[in-house]
Amino acid sequence: MKSHYTCIAIDDDPLFLEIFEFIAQQAESLELKETYTTWNDGIIGLQKFQPDILFLDVELPGLNINDLNTDLDSQPKIVMISAHVRYDVTKLNFEVAKFVSKPIRDSQHLEAIAEEVMEIQ
Repeated sequence: MKSHYTCIAIDDDPLFLEIFEFIAQQAESLELKETYTTWNDGIIGLQKFQPDILFLDVELPGLNINDLNTDLDSQPKIVMISAHVRYDVTKLNFEVAKFVSKPIRDSQHLEAIAEEVMEIQ
């Protein structure tokens, strides 16, 4: 039996978020709380929902990952998402549980990603 995880997604591509929302609604083990197109709105959502998983665009304008360290009771597992197949996540100044290339294929793919990152201690 799968566990149940909450998540939010932040990406400046509204079409990607629309597709992500459709896929997430079909994923039995995930509850998508909200999607955001800006970092500023997303950080408010992080504070409000305290999700287990954050799906985050690699090249999000205004991204300030240091905001994750303020006013959050728990740190979400971060799944970086990008259309760029080769992105050097070592350049990032925060811990990434997983890097995923766009597109996310279907709800089983999304659930597998969630299960994998939540097993990481």
